[in-house]
Amino acid sequence: MKKDEAVPYLEKALEDPNERVQYYAVRCLGSIATEKSRESLIRAFSEGKADVRQHAAYALTWHPHQEAEDVYIEFLEGQDRWHVRHAVQALGEIRSQKALPHLKFIRDNPEGWHFYYTALVAIRKIESRELPKKVSDALQFIRTAKYSSSVDEKQLSASEVIVKDNIESALPDIMDIFLWATKGNESKVEPNSKTILRDAGKLAYPYIRIGLRDKDENVSRKAERLVTELGWESEFRKDLQQDAPANAGKPRR
Repeated sequence: MKKDEAVPYLEKALEDPNERVQYYAVRCLGSIATEKSRESLIRAFSEGKADVRQHAAYALTWHPHQEAEDVYIEFLEGQDRWHVRHAVQALGEIRSQKALPHLKFIRDNPEGWHFYYTALVAIRKIESRELPKKVSDALQFIRTAKYSSSVDEKQLSASEVIVKDNIESALPDIMDIFLWATKGNESKVEPNSKTILRDAGKLAYPYIRIGLRDKDENVSRKAERLVTELGWESEFRKDLQQDAPANAGKPRR
């Protein structure tokens, strides 16, 4: 609650030999989210040891800011893939034109579905190509309903119509909704997203292929089940048997 008054003490804690002290100091600086605390984290990323650098970069993604743009871009090549996804999201939030080549590389050479989709959403924001509000609202209702025990059937049907009317632009979002695993019994929205994917036919194939090649078994198995239930095994036989393709050369910073 002291905010900037606490920054000098937290900076001193970053020099503590105890890594746990360093970790909590970084978290506090990230939570403060002022210009002074950001400067401290950026400095820690530039000058700190490996662990401090990683924690500092991650903390800077909690409240995305233009000042940290170069940190986010450099952190795209970090080892912690969860942290990398946060860097991608942050670059989208600040609408970083500088990051576009890197984000398009991730989109076109994805390590898995969630990397693809996170990069796609970030690129939409940077290029000001977000989905129309009525479409994003419909998708949000479908996504929320996926985890709800009580679904408004009328609104669900209306949302499905809106999405189908904008199928080409909304398909990646529907695939993302489908791939997020539900806990326990699947909700009523599960066949809804599956129905949209089925009706999309070949338009959905590129997104299904990304899911099938995902190294996360929770994703690839659900994509496989979708292919089986829709009777599309012959179209995806090769994808069901091969490993993820090797990535091409990365863009230079």
